[in-house]
Amino acid sequence: MVGALAFKPRHFQEKWDIFERRVAHDGRKSILADEPVASLDPRSSADVMDLLKSAALERDAAVLCSLHQIDLAREYADRIIGLNNGTIVFDGPPAALTSDAVQAIFEIDDTSPTLRREVA
Repeated sequence: MVGALAFKPRHFQEKWDIFERRVAHDGRKSILADEPVASLDPRSSADVMDLLKSAALERDAAVLCSLHQIDLAREYADRIIGLNNGTIVFDGPPAALTSDAVQAIFEIDDTSPTLRREVA
């Protein structure tokens, strides 16, 4: 998978436009997935992400996927672009997504038990 997009909700189209402009597009096909695992249980979420990954490999396609699940973004993405209010606050590989970057994206502090679990 090429990338996952994490952002604090606002104007989705504005964010998606910024994201598409930032993704290097080498003429390959694209699969757009707008929060494909929202409201799914963890097993179903993994199944959907596996299907997206398989579809991308079969079609030699880039996947542009909006996610709020940090763990899934880290597991499946080659590149993560994090937005806050339409501004890119992180752009890099999953391994470089630090707690500071997650705080900048979601505007939560590092004392949050959820953040500590997600970023660990």
